[in-house]
Amino acid sequence: MKHPITALDEIILAQFQKVTDKAAKCGYSKYDLKTPIDYISGISMSSTGCYIIGAAVSSEISSGSIFAVGFGTLYALAGIGITLIIGRANTKNENKELEKMIKTGAAQLPELDIGSIFYRLSCLGFGSRAIYNGACQLTQAVPTMDNFQDHIYGGLIIASLGIAAVTMGIGNYLKNTTMIPPRTKKLHQRLYEKAKDFLSPAPQLQPVRVPVNNNLENSLQSAFENSFEKHLEDYSGSYS
Repeated sequence: MKHPITALDEIILAQFQKVTDKAAKCGYSKYDLKTPIDYISGISMSSTGCYIIGAAVSSEISSGSIFAVGFGTLYALAGIGITLIIGRANTKNENKELEKMIKTGAAQLPELDIGSIFYRLSCLGFGSRAIYNGACQLTQAVPTMDNFQDHIYGGLIIASLGIAAVTMGIGNYLKNTTMIPPRTKKLHQRLYEKAKDFLSPAPQLQPVRVPVNNNLENSLQSAFENSFEKHLEDYSGSYS
């Protein structure tokens, strides 16, 4: 009998597999889905860092606030770094996985070790709870106006942390689905081509009469008549 955590992970992974299967029919690989999710994760991390800095600056200057500014700056830079490199990293991983499939004839197996399972399940569980708590704090009434900024910044920090965690978990699940090469052009490319053909159809070719030079036409006609008269005279002379 499987462990409940392993069984739960397999159920979630199977749902993501259905998503990547449908995406492949529309021309998208699992990395096409993973890349925007990773961008959201990086942006959420950067936002969290900025909110931490804002909360620290709005409070009284102390050693704790100075540390918070430094930590928030590093966290924001980490998110920016992820956003900048994730596209190229996913493209590189996709090419490696496709090359491996071509060489071995088999898809890459998902990571089912306890560490990977615990990581992605924790990201989804913690992130979902953090998003809920952050949203609740943002929608609650502020006790006093003196605590307004701390109240808002606190809710934003918790919610953005949750979004970053959830998207990290989703990205890990997408990465561990079975790779299916796209079977057609990407859907947006096909729609663009259809719209382009509809808005700017190919011009219909019409036959065009090329005008003939009158002098050249007269010269050819005169030469033909002279040649015909000469042959006629020769023909008549041969029977005279």
